[in-house]
Amino acid sequence: MSTSGSGPSGSNPISKKSRKNASDSRSDPGWEHGIEIDSTTKKVQCKYCLVIRSGGIYRLKHHLAGTKFNVEACTKVPEKVRNQFLSILQAHGEDALKKKRDIEKKDTREKACQQIARFFYTSAIPFNCVKNPEFISMVEAIGQHGPGMKPPSYNDIRVKYLKQEVDLTLQRLEDYKAEWRTVGCTIMSDGWSDRKRRSICNFLVNSPKGTVFLSSIDTSDIAKTSEKVFQMLDEVVEKVGEENVVQVVIDNASNYKAAGHMLMEKRKNLYWTPCAAHCIDLMLEDFEKKFELHKSTIAKGRKITTYIYSRTLVHAWLLEFTKGTELIRPAVTRFATAYLTLGCLSENKGGLMTMFTSVKWKSSRFAGSKEGKLIQKIVLNTGHFWSHVTICLKAAFPLIKVLRMVDSEGPMMGFIYEQMDKAKEKIQLNFDNIKKKLVSWLF
Repeated sequence: MSTSGSGPSGSNPISKKSRKNASDSRSDPGWEHGIEIDSTTKKVQCKYCLVIRSGGIYRLKHHLAGTKFNVEACTKVPEKVRNQFLSILQAHGEDALKKKRDIEKKDTREKACQQIARFFYTSAIPFNCVKNPEFISMVEAIGQHGPGMKPPSYNDIRVKYLKQEVDLTLQRLEDYKAEWRTVGCTIMSDGWSDRKRRSICNFLVNSPKGTVFLSSIDTSDIAKTSEKVFQMLDEVVEKVGEENVVQVVIDNASNYKAAGHMLMEKRKNLYWTPCAAHCIDLMLEDFEKKFELHKSTIAKGRKITTYIYSRTLVHAWLLEFTKGTELIRPAVTRFATAYLTLGCLSENKGGLMTMFTSVKWKSSRFAGSKEGKLIQKIVLNTGHFWSHVTICLKAAFPLIKVLRMVDSEGPMMGFIYEQMDKAKEKIQLNFDNIKKKLVSWLF
């Protein structure tokens, strides 16, 4: 009998069975119906038709089952045996097909993920957008549609679905407004400026249901006098409804304080409340401006970071000696950032001192420059820089801890007062209760 078989390779789905599942193990049921003639060439003789063929026990089972997969069917095998091996091979074939489908599904997912990633890369979309729950919902919705989904057009996203989303947002906003009428709400003013000195003032409304964005005003060309601030706040209160507003939270600057008093004078049933985060930031500002030790230490810290980050090679050395740690740590406010930067410098004191005493630094052109020598002198602690950093951090970090807490969602006033008391106690403890007058002045 020919050993080449009549069917093309891969033409029978049962053939998808891998050799691993049809090994020449003596536990294989096929050995009850065949005799091994030559283990080297894998020649096996059928016990029924006595034909010898290569291919091992795997091909013998196809011979017995009559699949005609690369081998002729046995003409003398009992029907019961034929059906037995046909069932065995079919079961193995289904398993192999299932595994193949799993592999194909995995490959399909990899291709889909690669395409999604490519869309992010070519559109310059920030990677943290994948953490947006709407991204997950979008992917699931596309999967539920299945193949052949036609994507929305430019006009669809720009007009049709944008209008639908606005309508949906306004509909959801009605639920918030209903709560405002029931339990009241707080109006919050959040102003900020970019590096080009352009300023924007955002107005938000908070209630137990959550915080919603109300409106935004470009205040770049507006003189922020107390009268103008009052006018903006008054318009927002009118928009929300005076009867719904319990308090207005704004900055603690003098013009905002005056505007707050003017608002309470006109609107008798609401209160002006200074922003806790801004109050703490003003305390940190006073630290820097009113205490020479803080002022000079922060200035030296800025000199160090400015020098390093303005020189690519020195910055590369920094990452080498600090094991990848940066020195600048952004915070919620400007003055908190200054103290957090001092904290980073303190944490990486060893790496910085090692860098400025290394052969790389000493043999570089930077070490011989006037500015380089000044920075090296500061880092190597001439003038007690590091001890002054420690003093600054002992005073500022308890307040920064509270700042982080009040900047989170929904801290209660009682909680804030408690945390401020703890900050006072921590500062007193840090200075061994010696500088009580300082603490009393701060609080």
